[in-house]
Amino acid sequence: MLKREDISQIKGFYQLPKFLFKTDKYKKMSVEAKTLYALIIDRVKLSCKNNWLDEEENIYIIFTNEEVRRELNCCLTTAIKIMKELKSYGLISAKRQGLGKPNLIYPQKIAEILDLGNSKSKNNVVNNSDINNSVIKNSVVNDSIINNNQEIIKNDNISNNEHKVTDEQEIKYYEEILKENIYYEEAVKYKMINKDRLDEILEIMLEIVTNKKDTIKISKGNEVSTAIFKSRILKMGLSEIEYILNCIDKTTHKIINMKNYLLSTLYNAKTTMDSYYSNWVKSDMYGYGGI
Repeated sequence: MLKREDISQIKGFYQLPKFLFKTDKYKKMSVEAKTLYALIIDRVKLSCKNNWLDEEENIYIIFTNEEVRRELNCCLTTAIKIMKELKSYGLISAKRQGLGKPNLIYPQKIAEILDLGNSKSKNNVVNNSDINNSVIKNSVVNDSIINNNQEIIKNDNISNNEHKVTDEQEIKYYEEILKENIYYEEAVKYKMINKDRLDEILEIMLEIVTNKKDTIKISKGNEVSTAIFKSRILKMGLSEIEYILNCIDKTTHKIINMKNYLLSTLYNAKTTMDSYYSNWVKSDMYGYGGI
């Protein structure tokens, strides 16, 4: 049995802030996310000790999804989900470094963390708009990547005069983004999707996001805006890829031009997926002949 004198012998603690349990805003946050936040706070102390500050003296940490997976003893998909949950609550933001480098994680300054919830000082209280501005400031948003490759260099703190992005670097950069968006590693590791088929679609997605033309031909007599197509591709997840492959598997007629079929399906995936599955469910409920 544990004795009073034994308490002093326990070494090493993670700090779990009370506001995560006492403040209404965070009560619905998962226990896993709260646990991860405690690990992040612990790493913040290490960052302070090592003087890990950016050019604006903001504290950042390095905490990859793979490290989160190991620390929480969960699968990679769950690790990514928990990290995204912390972002959705405004507790952290992430900044891409690109070119194979890990993201920088920025813990956000909010009133609850600094125990300033009841403070009347205008200089100390941080409101929700401040949090949102900080998240936007420290994050590289996909849309900025779409509009201008030079913006990528700017966000990575690389001078345009010192370095120019080569085609190979651009492809590598976008490949990392797309693989993260569609959970490529998990999909292959757990055999959620055939790797060869996934690689085929990934290659076409890369062609789209690195296309330098104003328009892309997706079928005979049908061209679409490259900028809009890129935007749609960079917002796709694993569910859209599964939908596209499902469409191919359920197509009864012969697909003459597979690439054009994939281009058309990729472009329309976001707008047609919900209707497709809704109709599929109704067919299962009322028989193969439909309603």
